[in-house]
Amino acid sequence: MQGDHWVLEDFEPSIDDFGFEVTAEGVVVGLDRLRVEWLSAC
Repeated sequence: MQGDHWVLEDFEPSIDDFGFEVTAEGVVVGLDRLRVEWLSAC
């Protein structure tokens, strides 16, 4: 696996979202947490 791995806050995934790579923009709120403002499938 490549890229960073983050915990996405303020995001309610559907069952179809699990296991896929995404592009996310937001505010860093911890060492490994991102408060999502925008999300897109790659």
